[in-house]
Amino acid sequence: MERELNTLPKGSIRARKINSREYYYLNYRDGDKVRSDYLRADEVEVMRAKINRRHELVAALKEQRRSQKQIEKALGRVPNVE
Repeated sequence: MERELNTLPKGSIRARKINSREYYYLNYRDGDKVRSDYLRADEVEVMRAKINRRHELVAALKEQRRSQKQIEKALGRVPNVE
């Protein structure tokens, strides 16, 4: 899951209306700066799907780590994982 997560884009899609036309941008943080990359109209839905997949994986990893902590607590020790 973590490998797939590293390949997916971070951020969100923002629509801007300029002269009665909509333009789409991928907004994400790069260090201290917020970047905006233009998205062509045919890229928007693909990028939305990738961002949604990233959100799903983040939630799944969070749940997995929570479950692992519960199991370790129930066992009373931390397993030796290498």
